[in-house]
Amino acid sequence: MITPQWTIAHKVSLHFVRYIVDGVGVDIDNRETTRLRIPGGGWDVKEADSELGTSLSDGVVLVDALTVRDVDAHWAGEDEEQARRFGWYPRRSTIEQVRTFVLETERQWRESGPRRTWAIRSALTGALLGGCEARLSGDRSADVSWWIFPAHRGCGFASRAVRLMVRYAVDTLAVRRFVAFIEPDNLASRGVARNAGFAELELDTTGDRPVLRHELVC
Repeated sequence: MITPQWTIAHKVSLHFVRYIVDGVGVDIDNRETTRLRIPGGGWDVKEADSELGTSLSDGVVLVDALTVRDVDAHWAGEDEEQARRFGWYPRRSTIEQVRTFVLETERQWRESGPRRTWAIRSALTGALLGGCEARLSGDRSADVSWWIFPAHRGCGFASRAVRLMVRYAVDTLAVRRFVAFIEPDNLASRGVARNAGFAELELDTTGDRPVLRHELVC
């Protein structure tokens, strides 16, 4: 079982919260934040539960709920690779489709629904880097996926975000098994799964496209 390596230092509730990451202050508004010291030195930030879920940071990425403020950036970040991997290429999403997706994401968080979608952001700037998602099942398992926008690929952001998502799902949602289905030629996502602790299992040929099943049991 994954256990967070955090001890609480103090909690503040302000209009602006200053994140201190490697000595750099970043102001994020309208959030109640718990600041946490990592054993052995350094600081991490975990935000308190809110209507739209919980935010977590490892000091490099910040993972929190997508909101309507993210619609433009999310739509602009979508590219051919993302469309191909998620099965809607050669079409691309319209901005209204993205807005509908984000509004549904907010509803799922408010109503504790089975689909939990997070934004992946830079912990330093708050810029939207991509997203990750867990679709919960009744057997304490979840199917997971993730995406990173083109300008931010190859930097390890997805691996960091998936580890934070898994930590939250284990500790808060009682998930014990995580499953990711990845096409064999998607070497980048296979690397994310490996870095996040998933084991690569059998090739699943029951769907429209063959995919490799990856599992993480906590």
